[in-house]
Amino acid sequence: MPEGAGLAVITGAARGIGAAVALELAGRGWSLVLADACSAQPGVSYAMPSPADLDAIAERCGAEVLCADVAAPDFGAQLTDVLAGR
Repeated sequence: MPEGAGLAVITGAARGIGAAVALELAGRGWSLVLADACSAQPGVSYAMPSPADLDAIAERCGAEVLCADVAAPDFGAQLTDVLAGR
């Protein structure tokens, strides 16, 4: 991982590897935006995380949340809105 604090956008952040990376970077002082679709995904047969799951990780990290699918056409615009003014 890079040394020194910065800004990171972490996708798939509600659980698993994304959540672990978020917690690690938060512990190193990074400012974070945590993104996850938090809804059912086509072709995925297991339960996806909920907005509450993402909120719980964000609270532990002191991070901002973006419940959005990175594959959605408007994801870039949504992320731009969250990052505006940072």
